[in-house]
Amino acid sequence: MATGIDIMREELALTPEVIRKGVTDFEAAIREKAHLLPESGLKKIYAVGCGDSLFAAQAARYTFLDLTGVDCVACEALEFCRYEADHLPEGSLVLVISYSGTVARTVESALIAKKRGAAVIAVTGNPDSPLARAAEGALCYQVVSLGYAPGTISFTAALLMLQLCALQIGLRTGHLSEEDARRERAWLLRAADTVEEALAENEQGVRDICAGCADAGQFTVLGAGPNQSMAHFGAAKLVEGKRIDGIPQDLEEWAHLKFFVSGPDTSILICAPQGGGYSRAVELIREMNFIGANSILFTERGLDRAEASHRITYAPGLPERYTPLVISALLGLFGYHICKVSGVESCDFASDEAKEEHYNTLHNSAYREELQK
Repeated sequence: MATGIDIMREELALTPEVIRKGVTDFEAAIREKAHLLPESGLKKIYAVGCGDSLFAAQAARYTFLDLTGVDCVACEALEFCRYEADHLPEGSLVLVISYSGTVARTVESALIAKKRGAAVIAVTGNPDSPLARAAEGALCYQVVSLGYAPGTISFTAALLMLQLCALQIGLRTGHLSEEDARRERAWLLRAADTVEEALAENEQGVRDICAGCADAGQFTVLGAGPNQSMAHFGAAKLVEGKRIDGIPQDLEEWAHLKFFVSGPDTSILICAPQGGGYSRAVELIREMNFIGANSILFTERGLDRAEASHRITYAPGLPERYTPLVISALLGLFGYHICKVSGVESCDFASDEAKEEHYNTLHNSAYREELQK
């Protein structure tokens, strides 16, 4: 059985089956609670979370836009519960995501959204959690955990659950037909096959790339559209694993900001599948080459206009809204191998006291004053 950082690689290997099984099991769980989802009057959808749950919300935003036709906002939990929740329009649906269901800010988000009159649904792995109790109902899913390591399949499961929520909302409101729904499920199953192939095909290549840049002074991760969230996810895996300061940046904003502190000691991971951001990625990679930065492009096979230092590719053909399912797995593979080539065998807390203090900070925090009365 795997231990330490090797847990991360074993969990990555489970990703295709998590998607395949989830398309059936997760959707069945959502259908069982379909009465929680609106059939009419829906004006705005909020997807709220922290950490990987937030990144899943951000990655799912365009799926909600595409499959429901309703405006969707992905919002960090503190921003939502202390600011955004005071401006919720009528007809708001708030999906609050936390696998444990115990993070204080997400529970607070559910409580204040309900107090403001929104429909509130928890998306969680714990039906008996404070989050599930705070919401009007819970959409629950389960995913295996092999031990403590930077999360990968937990993110995949949360993202898939949200994408299937979008599908069910689209069906209930009439925005999608049953034929449309069958097409979307087929895309998701194709994503599972794409992940499986990509992990196998890129294993040695990613290991070699990581061996060449393990000592980089700076790692920046870029993305746009559905993969803007992959910048944050990819940076998080570098932080959680190797404990290096991975820096997320919007694709366009790199040229306006991080360009000025990038150079030969910088490795830049660019998440740019075929879609709205790809042509801009091609231009920015030319600039990265000019300053001598190490550019690592995550994209589809056959897109050869970008002259990146390295390419990590996968089979083409998925709609851009589903590419985070693939790119997140490849970023996880990168995060794993950067640890292995650097000699990092564990990413556990320095002590039990440090672990207790950290989780106490996340779970035991005062709510805004009006919720304490």
